Amino acid sequence: EIDEEILDIFVEEVNEVLEEIISSFTAWKTDPNDTGALKTLRRNFHTLKGSGRLVGAMVIGELGWRFENLLNRVIDGNIPPNDAILFLLDKVEEFLPSMVEQFKNHQPAPYEVRLLISQAYHLTETKGQSIGEFAPPGEVATVPSKIKSVPKAKPAPATKPAPVSKATKPAPVSKTKPKPETTVAP
Repeated sequence: EIDEEILDIFVEEVNEVLEEIISSFTAWKTDPNDTGALKTLRRNFHTLKGSGRLVGAMVIGELGWRFENLLNRVIDGNIPPNDAILFLLDKVEEFLPSMVEQFKNHQPAPYEVRLLISQAYHLTETKGQSIGEFAPPGEVATVPSKIKSVPKAKPAPATKPAPVSKATKPAPVSKTKPKPETTVAP
């Protein structure tokens, strides 16, 4: 159980970080060459990661880590800025306030939050090429039309396992200890 005072400080800090995320994201979205805004955005996700983990808000910490890692790849030039990144960053503003409430009330993260975290991870792993096709059972994932999608790879043809002959028996297992090898020097 987390101390009420620490929880209040955490909630206040998350609200401040969210304001900075929105501000720096808006600046970076307006001017993708604004590296100062991009670095501030990344730093705020770093703060979110650390604060969340410190108080046991592991889902918030994981969200912070996944976006910090994604933005690190953008900063170092391994992932180019794209619509998929903007799409996912837009979702943070939508979900973060409810994530804090869920943490305060000891509620599990809903599917949409876990999806967002998974998509940020997948986008990082695919070097900005895909947010993945995650969907709850029975539903089809949809990608907003402004995001450039990568053509789907064709699945590999199904192969049958090799038949096992009934005549083949496994080799017997020896119950004696092996003798230590000795070597003779030349």
